[in-house]
Amino acid sequence: MHAPELRHLQPLYQRYAQQAALLSEMEQRFGLSRVDPAESRTQCPELALQLNEFLYEQGDWHAMAWLAMQLDMGAGDGLVYFLRSAHTVGQAITELVRLGPMLFPDGSIELIADAQAWHLRVYPLVHAERLGMLLRYEAISCWLVKVVHYLQGSAVYPLAAGLMTADRGSRELEAYLGPQISWGEDSFVLSWPAALWQVQLPNANPPLFTNLRAHFASFLDTVLANDTLAQQTCRYLLQKQRLTCAELPDVASALHLTVPQYRRQLAAEQTSFSRIQLELKRSQAVRRLLSGHQRLEVLAQELGFTERSAFERAFSNWFACTPSQFRRELQRQFATIDFPCWDSPHAWPFPLCQQAAIHRVLQAPELDIPSLAGVWQLNPKLCALLLAELNQPECGAISCEQISHGLLRLGPELVRSLGYAAMGQIGVDYTDDTQVGFERWRASYFLQLVCREQGLDPHQALSADWAAFFCLLAGGTSGMDLAYYSQRSAILLASWGVPHLIVRRLFLWGAEKSPEYAYLNAALQWAQQTSTEAADACWPALWQQVLQVEAA
Repeated sequence: MHAPELRHLQPLYQRYAQQAALLSEMEQRFGLSRVDPAESRTQCPELALQLNEFLYEQGDWHAMAWLAMQLDMGAGDGLVYFLRSAHTVGQAITELVRLGPMLFPDGSIELIADAQAWHLRVYPLVHAERLGMLLRYEAISCWLVKVVHYLQGSAVYPLAAGLMTADRGSRELEAYLGPQISWGEDSFVLSWPAALWQVQLPNANPPLFTNLRAHFASFLDTVLANDTLAQQTCRYLLQKQRLTCAELPDVASALHLTVPQYRRQLAAEQTSFSRIQLELKRSQAVRRLLSGHQRLEVLAQELGFTERSAFERAFSNWFACTPSQFRRELQRQFATIDFPCWDSPHAWPFPLCQQAAIHRVLQAPELDIPSLAGVWQLNPKLCALLLAELNQPECGAISCEQISHGLLRLGPELVRSLGYAAMGQIGVDYTDDTQVGFERWRASYFLQLVCREQGLDPHQALSADWAAFFCLLAGGTSGMDLAYYSQRSAILLASWGVPHLIVRRLFLWGAEKSPEYAYLNAALQWAQQTSTEAADACWPALWQQVLQVEAA
């Protein structure tokens, strides 16, 4: 994900100059600080998204869009200086789109042209369901309009602007994008008249353009060299609805590889085309079911299934429930939650075992990933986020037992972001009853130990083990049975992208259809002291292990 430079956030001190308490809160919780204009220190990507969402919840819905309009177009790495040296608007915009992977590493930019107009389409590819990311791309849309202004030396507003964000009744964006704004679209689209494409730029300088083009081409090559083939494949499939019909030879050709080369390189990244395609279909299916009421026939077609029944069979194989059942449970379990991005990890409350240790590691100037090894296994929320990230197709999905090795591959910045997401909004206590919160953690860890004692066959043991650890993640209350917790947590974890076998196990427990369900439910009732049944011989000893870990 993109990590914004703190120098670009400095105008926030001007916007909130009369709100000292708000500025102080942003400094403490999101890492905002005053820096020199030449300093290149960055903000953690997760904290950047949380800051976007925090300001939105404060009622400043377009703070990031305003911030984008304050950027000094003449400062920075010389990108806009390069674009201004182009011969025409069209040549400049073509270069801007070509540099997309460097400028928007967590999204995509496309150029679409017809007889009447040309359009810039941008949208996030990572966390596209999250409000903070949508606000980031709303700001990018405003910045793109400012770039066109700067190229021409005068204001040239788009004919129309389509936004993925919701209309909150504010007219602030009209000053940045013009009056023709539509809201709630499936991507951000800016449209200009076709005649503008051939307009010559007042600062055209062909020799300078040629030299700077080579300079930025070397930057782009460096970015692409650090890009895995799996990541490139994901970006390709998620653009222009290619997931519906793309075949392996087509993708290999588009990425300038032969089919054997393409297969070998993906195998070296511990993945394959079919696995990437399948993981994307799974994640897109869950995202669409969470975000709207699209007819299942349409959703099946957009995911590349020939008919609705084929999609329903595939979904049932993935998660042990049909798409319709998933939607019904979503409405039943979460219909009363009305805060933005209820399914975002940072917004979901859970008691943080080892909170002080995690915070200490995250605050270090240089993140020491091995130092997290002793704490992530005791924190269900952090553990779930790590598993989800390590099994994303663009990472080259790996099995969940390889988590410790995989942390090193993720890199320090991504691990830091996941850590902050697990901690939520620092300094905010989400639960009114801390004791009830830690009872949930104890029960969660206890169920994991119980599950390990059952002697399940190896094929089932791993997913059951993780499911037991995560099943109380979305609890929200105490004294309920395993089915309630499992069904609720399954939906939350599916939205995070946790490996589907774990989610499937939770759905099976939620429907009371798994052989080990009755035993685990009895153990949970015993741990909550709501059962009159005699304790299994091993349960008291396992509970003592939980208390010993907590004390340590």
